Amino acid sequence: MNSAVWLRPATALDDAFSFFVLYDGRVMNTKRENLPPRFMRFAMLLAVSLTPVVAAESPESRTPAPGKGAVAPTSGASEAPSGLPVVVKNVEAIHALVISKKGSYQQHIEAFMRLHGHLESLSKSPLGPPFSRYFNNTIEVEEPDLLWEVGFPVDSSVTAAAPFEIKDIPAGLTATLVYEGPPDDLQAPWPGFIQWTAANGYRTSGPPMMLFLGAPGSDGTMIVELRIPVETIDRP
Repeated sequence: MNSAVWLRPATALDDAFSFFVLYDGRVMNTKRENLPPRFMRFAMLLAVSLTPVVAAESPESRTPAPGKGAVAPTSGASEAPSGLPVVVKNVEAIHALVISKKGSYQQHIEAFMRLHGHLESLSKSPLGPPFSRYFNNTIEVEEPDLLWEVGFPVDSSVTAAAPFEIKDIPAGLTATLVYEGPPDDLQAPWPGFIQWTAANGYRTSGPPMMLFLGAPGSDGTMIVELRIPVETIDRP
């Protein structure tokens, strides 16, 4: 069953109030006020809950690697949760349509809608779940300077012009953690997740990423795979 939820403008004239909601393979064209409450709660909470990494480290414990994102802290690694169900695996490359954003994470929903609107204009469909990647955080910069992107996996025939881009996210070794719970708790796993990588001999080698694998259920639960590209640390 396809349980992803994707939002996009229904028409250019009514994009403030009408959305297509793709859910369990069904498409509905409906007014915002008529959307099921769990969808509206998901949309609102998603916009304010996407703050990966920021609570995990203090500025003093971070040593950025140029072009590679933040290095996971080694201080306090013994405090990392030992029972965290992290899986380190080689993930496949993703050929994606993305839109880059700067500033508040509250732009997530609008960004996903624009992506889906562009795909609709090309009569194309995503090949997989939506994702987001984060290139800095609120420890490093003020909110107006946050850099991040959202995207959809697409086939090679999809074209893009500004503000859209085609990007190839490389395959590679990646620490993953599946979160299943309410959107407003989506930040909670990140500190322990990052500490786990350091405690287990890894450091980050790219920007953190989230794959939105499931639509919110009747109880508001969502399924998100948290990803951190990693490399092994050579220890003396």
